[in-house]
Amino acid sequence: MSLSLFNHVGIYGAGVLKNKWIQQFIGSSIHLIGFSAGFFKKKPDCVVIWGRKPSAIRGMRYAKKNKSKICTIEDGFIRSVGLGADGYDALSMVVDFSGIYFDAHQSSDLECLINSGEDQKERALALIEMIQNYELSKYNHAPVVKLVLERKENILVIDQTFGDQSICYSGADAASFQRMLDIAIKNHPDATIWVKTHPEVTSNIKKGHLSGVLVHDNVRLLTDLMNPIALLKQMDEVYVVCSHMGFEALMLGKKVHCFGVPWYSGWGLTDDTHAALYILNGRRNVSRSLTQLITAAYFNYARYVNPITEKRCEIEDIIHILIEQKKWNDLLRGRVALVGFSPWKRRFIKDFLKLPSVDLRFFKSFKAVVSEDFDHLVVWGSADIPNTLDHNAKKFWRMEDGFVRSVGLGAFLIRPVSIVLDDVGIYYDSTCASRLDHLLSHIHLSSIKCHEAQLLIEKIVGDGLSKYNVGSVVSSDPWSWVEPERRRILVPGQVEDDASIRMGARDICDNESLLTTVRSAYPDAFIIYKPHPDVVAGLRKGHVNNPVRRQLADIVVTDLAMPICLKYVDQVHTMTSLTGFEALLRGVRVFCYGMPFYAGWGLTVDRHHHNDRVRHLTLEELVYGVFKEYPLYSIQKETSLCAMMDAIEYVATHRNDQLSSVQHALSRLIRFRVKFLGKLKKSRADAKRHT
Repeated sequence: MSLSLFNHVGIYGAGVLKNKWIQQFIGSSIHLIGFSAGFFKKKPDCVVIWGRKPSAIRGMRYAKKNKSKICTIEDGFIRSVGLGADGYDALSMVVDFSGIYFDAHQSSDLECLINSGEDQKERALALIEMIQNYELSKYNHAPVVKLVLERKENILVIDQTFGDQSICYSGADAASFQRMLDIAIKNHPDATIWVKTHPEVTSNIKKGHLSGVLVHDNVRLLTDLMNPIALLKQMDEVYVVCSHMGFEALMLGKKVHCFGVPWYSGWGLTDDTHAALYILNGRRNVSRSLTQLITAAYFNYARYVNPITEKRCEIEDIIHILIEQKKWNDLLRGRVALVGFSPWKRRFIKDFLKLPSVDLRFFKSFKAVVSEDFDHLVVWGSADIPNTLDHNAKKFWRMEDGFVRSVGLGAFLIRPVSIVLDDVGIYYDSTCASRLDHLLSHIHLSSIKCHEAQLLIEKIVGDGLSKYNVGSVVSSDPWSWVEPERRRILVPGQVEDDASIRMGARDICDNESLLTTVRSAYPDAFIIYKPHPDVVAGLRKGHVNNPVRRQLADIVVTDLAMPICLKYVDQVHTMTSLTGFEALLRGVRVFCYGMPFYAGWGLTVDRHHHNDRVRHLTLEELVYGVFKEYPLYSIQKETSLCAMMDAIEYVATHRNDQLSSVQHALSRLIRFRVKFLGKLKKSRADAKRHT
């Protein structure tokens, strides 16, 4: 059944409307009328309620009185990176017209789906693999905790909060928890019995059932916040009343004992010896496989909304988002000090690092950080970090723009869609190791990841994407008049005082020297010189005088988009420019005169050797490491990190957008400021010489 069948849908309970994407979950074309009976202007055809809360019970009475259909909604099984109480909206939700999945006293849409027997086996197995590998659960902010396992057998007993609705609706009660613990101790006399309390019990928000159970030598109480999947991996068997962790345990291949009747029991997968299966009244009388339950619950029952596109999507899209958010939430867990960032950078950095376990603090200088205690310290680029701070932070990070950055230049204060964070060095500094070097040195792609890299290459090349995505686009060869047999060489100019030159170049460190070297080696070639956009805009150093350019290059290109240039050249010769990497994606031969991050891996012709880059990578391995593993992506405020392909699609969609009049005005202001400061600096230097 679908809500689109009803003309008027009423929401009963104000809390239901708190989810940002409630319209998308229950049907974007639905006209919602009110949130309690007193606000309904007309009797709704269908009343939407949340779970079995007191407001939901009142809503059910109202619907029965007015002969309205009932639709029950709840959070999905893989919800978000953080808790709803902390402001993290649900990315998944279930919508049920028969009942609700945790109420075993009556049938539900989920039960009907399981009975249908549909089995998307390969897809379900792939989902299990992702959940296992990335340790994904309903909430994904908890840390991985490794237990000290003293005995050969380890049994997990899962407590729940007192008054949890799902307990009574599964045919259990408060006494079921003590009975469960007693039977676990009896069945496993030589095992360690680990009792996991609910995090809200530890925080004294709610009361648990087994908080004071340390009366047996074999029992250990787990009160800390910890990742459920990582915990389950360390156990041999699991005892639950009706917790969803029981189903997660099934996905990990564990034996599960149920003392209530959760949605996944009664199908032949769990030990239901102590469960009140009689409340099913003969339902669930067939056996179902694990993949059939996953197909029903995760693919067909739960609904998903992509927070970036704000449209309905599949679970795999949500998984990719949560993988990124969980990864960086774990890496940056704790207090994070960011030093020396401008107000403009602070704004977009907050978008990237809005994560539940990350406490961001900004400081203008290192002096202010000395007296503070932090787990991480972050600086921009190659900024120096004083030695006096060694004892104040456990880990140092360097932040920089990513490799597909934006539609427009960073010098014009256009927000990036990607950044990189490096706790080893920084990718453009070839004088020392970097996190990217480490990733590429150890990368090994599965067939799925290799295919993902190939799709990414096709997307970037097909949509003509580059780092800044500026310049005009033409549909034909701009140099069609050049003799076909004449080799076309593109020489991308760079900002000469840029950190990538200072830390990645060797004997050739400026644009004029590069042009001179290339012309000397290829006197008959057609050389195309493309100055860096920031240099053309008058914002940075790197200008080559016009007479020299005319002598060394056959043509100088300023407005043409880089992907168009790469489409019609045979070779790229560069010091350390990202253009060399973009050329590799397009099958263009690349000559490196410095040591950029993509050199030394067997894909480029290198003037110099890098002692630590000894592997020969495939293009797919390089692309996957550079685009997927290394950067962070975020495209809009208040959504935290997004999946790589969402960011790439966003840039592709906005590729042909023109800068707004405000941005044009800002660019003119920046150019004026740079020229003014340059003249002021020159006049002061002249005055100093005269004195």
